[in-house]
Amino acid sequence: MSLVCEFCKKEFSCVSALNRHVRTSKKCIKLRNNIIGNNFVCHHCNKKLSSKQKLTYHLNICKTKKENYKKVSKIESDGELHQQMSELKDKITEMTKEIETLKKTTTNNITINDNSTNIMNNNYKPLLQYMTPSVIKETFEKKYTMKDLSGSQKALADFTSKQFLSGKDKPVYLCTDRSRQHFSFIDEKSDMEDQHAMILITLISKGFGTVKKLYKKQLTELTDRLEMFREDDNVTMITETISQMKQLKTNYQQILATQDKGDHYRSQLAKILPSSIDNRLLIDTKLESDDESDDESDDESEDESEDESAQESDDKSETSKDVPKAIPSLHDTGVRHIGGITYGKLRLYKNHYQKTGKIVIPEHYVKNEVYKREFLNFLKSDE
Repeated sequence: MSLVCEFCKKEFSCVSALNRHVRTSKKCIKLRNNIIGNNFVCHHCNKKLSSKQKLTYHLNICKTKKENYKKVSKIESDGELHQQMSELKDKITEMTKEIETLKKTTTNNITINDNSTNIMNNNYKPLLQYMTPSVIKETFEKKYTMKDLSGSQKALADFTSKQFLSGKDKPVYLCTDRSRQHFSFIDEKSDMEDQHAMILITLISKGFGTVKKLYKKQLTELTDRLEMFREDDNVTMITETISQMKQLKTNYQQILATQDKGDHYRSQLAKILPSSIDNRLLIDTKLESDDESDDESDDESEDESEDESAQESDDKSETSKDVPKAIPSLHDTGVRHIGGITYGKLRLYKNHYQKTGKIVIPEHYVKNEVYKREFLNFLKSDE
């Protein structure tokens, strides 16, 4: 029985001849590769491979396959994003419905109709309408001081209440539950809850640019002061100045962290904010009466001071010939102090001035003309 090659159909008389033919015949090998190659084709780039092993290796490096996978991944990713956006829109719709429901009900024992009347009668402004970025920045630039920066988050809360949330022409912002620190505000004549005071904190943070400028200015002054003390090798003042620089940095960082870690800010707000519209009205009325009394007392004090100064000048003229000038208590080295700084520390500043000729003024003297004048007189005195 003859044997036939399955590829080229040539007949052979024995198995050994057929096997030799399959191994060595170029024509047969070519036909065989073409036929087998059709069974090992990359379905990504349609490349034909001669064996399963070669096809497996090719699939690991096929560029067309990688590009196709990227396209599929992008499609899947876009699908997930579309689904997430759809879910987010649904949540926003639900929250909008809840807000509308809250607007129609009484919240925290405050009647919306009563609030509306109080707002109109007292010219209270909507929070978001009043506290614009420009108003916040301008207020910080004019009112925010080193004293506020030194008080960190608590002082920032006091500043917020005094400058933005007090007075009949300012917004209404309440702490309706002090123990749980629940905050709310009136906006467009409706009660809105402000969880963790985040809306207020976000608004206030618009003024942090001014805080940064003030911090850098003070840090520069302390740095210059430190260099002076180092030149003078004044260990005590060097230590004190470094301590002031560290405290300044800590206070500044705590203020910047109010948005993430504003516990001290919220705690202080809960203590000082009114808890109801009626409470706010009482506070504003008291503030208004205090302002009026201050104006009257200022006028009276000016008149009294003029009379007293005239009387004193008369007394002095009569007695100046007989009574020697008394040494001011300011120059009594036993109890000497200026504005809380003791004689010992004052001497350190004086020693520095005498050695270098440079005047270093303590921080809290800068804006107090009385302390500043007394301090300069002390530096230049023979004491």
